[in-house]
Amino acid sequence: MSAWADGIEPSNDEEVIRIEDQDAIRYHRAFNDIVAKNGGTPPDDLDAQIEAWQPDNPDEPLLPVEINLGHMCAYLFGETLGQEDEAGCKGQV
Repeated sequence: MSAWADGIEPSNDEEVIRIEDQDAIRYHRAFNDIVAKNGGTPPDDLDAQIEAWQPDNPDEPLLPVEINLGHMCAYLFGETLGQEDEAGCKGQV
C-alpha cells in the first residue's frame, strides 16, 4: 500500500481534452441515446441502430465535447461490450 501511495499526486484541474471529430461525437451520442432508450442494456442490433441513428434535431450541429480529466472516472472498453474490466479515475479527492 505504501508503494502505491507514494505515486499519488493531485491531478491537474485544468487538463481538458476537446473532441471535435464529428464521427466520434455522433457515435457516442447515438450509443448513449440508444442504450438509454433500451433501459440501459445495449440491444442485439446496436451497430445497425447506431448506423441509422439521427439526432433529435438534425439541423443542430453535434457540438464538440470537452472532458475534464482532472475530475473523471472512465470505463476502459474491453473486448466484449458490457464487460469493461478496468476504470481510470482521477479527481480532486
